[in-house]
Order: sequence, then structure tokens, then C-alpha cells
Amino acid sequence: MLAGEVSVYDLWDAWARDLGVAVTAAHVLVFRIDSVEGQPRWITLAGRATDVKLESRTGLFGWLWPALEVAGRSGRWTIHGFQGEFDPDPVLDAWRKAADGSVSTR
Repeated sequence: MLAGEVSVYDLWDAWARDLGVAVTAAHVLVFRIDSVEGQPRWITLAGRATDVKLESRTGLFGWLWPALEVAGRSGRWTIHGFQGEFDPDPVLDAWRKAADGSVSTR
């Protein structure tokens, strides 16, 4: 795994997570997390880095609720977070390197 991020947001004074993304040297995985304290349970996307598109999205006024948009052949997922707790840049950098083949798959 080169990079990853999970959704992180405050829901009624408790941190909640529902989606996560992981980037490897060749693939992008989006997985669902079944509860606030749960483990990843379902893979909703498993695609080659070249077949997946990732984009960073800024939140309201550029500081609240940043997000990472992940799109593949089977759908589109938005991984939300809070500014300061969520950093999509390492995921985007890893995806770009994996998609252009500059990361070894060995």
C-alpha cells in the first residue's frame, strides 16, 4: 500500500467513518466500513490505477469538509473529512505515480 485515507466527520458529537480508499502500486481500492468502530467489511471498488480517477474537492469556503472523489467504471464515491484531520494529497500523489507507471509493482 502506498497511501490511504478514510472518511472522518463528526456526527452528533461522535466521529464517524463509512468509506476508505487505499492506493497500491497498481490498484485503487474503495472499501466500506460497517460502523464507527468497525473494520473494513466490503470492497466497493477494485480497479487498476489507470482505470480510476481521483480528485480533491475543497469544502464550504475552501476550509470545511474537504473530500476525495473516486470514480471508476462501477460508480462514484466521495470520501469526506474535516480540514486538519483529512489529507487527500498523499493519496492523490500515490495514485498519479501508480497511474503513470513510475512505481514498481515488484
